[in-house]
Amino acid sequence: ITLDPCKSAGQGFGSATGQYLDICIKFNTRTLTGYGLRFIRTPEYDKAVEVCLMEYDNGNITPITDPQRCDLFRAGCAVTLHAEGDIISAEISNSTHPDKGTQRIEAKMPHPNTFGGFHLQHTGTTGASATVIKTIYLK
Repeated sequence: ITLDPCKSAGQGFGSATGQYLDICIKFNTRTLTGYGLRFIRTPEYDKAVEVCLMEYDNGNITPITDPQRCDLFRAGCAVTLHAEGDIISAEISNSTHPDKGTQRIEAKMPHPNTFGGFHLQHTGTTGASATVIKTIYLK
């Protein structure tokens, strides 16, 4: 998925009140069960967001990695989620800031599944705090 958060400083959301973006794979959209990556705006950083891998179990959400600072959530952000066996991984990069490199997060899925669904949820506001979803490629 490629994203263009409207904020330019890596904030991506209107305010540091816990607004988030979830990108999920291996997801059952009926039971809200699967795995994903969460970008969350917290008061910890004024020019970055936190990111972590999550498990969704019947609507209950549990982090499966510790949150990490992410400076790549700004215009040009690219996210690749991959699951193989019992491992889920995410790679985050940014085409407009290639000097910042690629951030990789990996975790063991506590309850691997065979679901094939995709889910995206953004709790941010509109206008200057919106996130443009440029492309989604599912394989």
